[in-house]
Amino acid sequence: VAPPRHVGNLEEAMLGTMRRLGVEGARVEGLRGVFIRGAGGRLLKAGAVGVAVAAGISSHGLALNVEIDPKAFDLIVPCGLPDVGVTSLHLHAPAPLSIDEASDILAGELRRIYGGDLAIRTSF
Repeated sequence: VAPPRHVGNLEEAMLGTMRRLGVEGARVEGLRGVFIRGAGGRLLKAGAVGVAVAAGISSHGLALNVEIDPKAFDLIVPCGLPDVGVTSLHLHAPAPLSIDEASDILAGELRRIYGGDLAIRTSF
């Protein structure tokens, strides 16, 4: 899979996870990651993705904010986006959720996109 398509697939897996958790997420043209519209329509980043390719080998990952404290990001400019805030899914979900639940759903979304034999390694 070409790197841009791979990044799009990782975003789609995060969006599928958000949908299944009852959280409305979206892509934003020109930006990478997944976003939620907060109070007053402010754009909030809920998930990030990164991919690097060197010598034909890809290193990649994603971060879906499930149970973080967004205030921890107040002193930095996350992802170089000064007008975008950071949020956590637990603040937008209609029911309590856990990292374990979200990671199981995310793994299922990745398998749906890439195929059932996909090996997934998670770390927290």
